[in-house]
Amino acid sequence: MRKLREALSRLSPRQAEIFTLRYLEGLGNLEISRMLGSSQTSIAVILHRARHRLQKELGSLQGELS
Repeated sequence: MRKLREALSRLSPRQAEIFTLRYLEGLGNLEISRMLGSSQTSIAVILHRARHRLQKELGSLQGELS
C-alpha cells in the first residue's frame, strides 16, 4: 500500500482525488461527476490517464524488485 500511496502522490491532485474516490472509496463515475461538477466523460478520461500513469509507476517498481 505504501508504494501505491507514493505513486498516487506523483499524480496531479485532481487525478489522485478522482482515483481515490473511484477505487478506494468505491464511488461510481456518475457519483464522482456529480460531486465534482464534471461530466462523466471527463471523469472517465481522468481515470484512464491516472490508471495508465500508475501502471507505469508501479510497473517500474516491479522491475526494481526482480
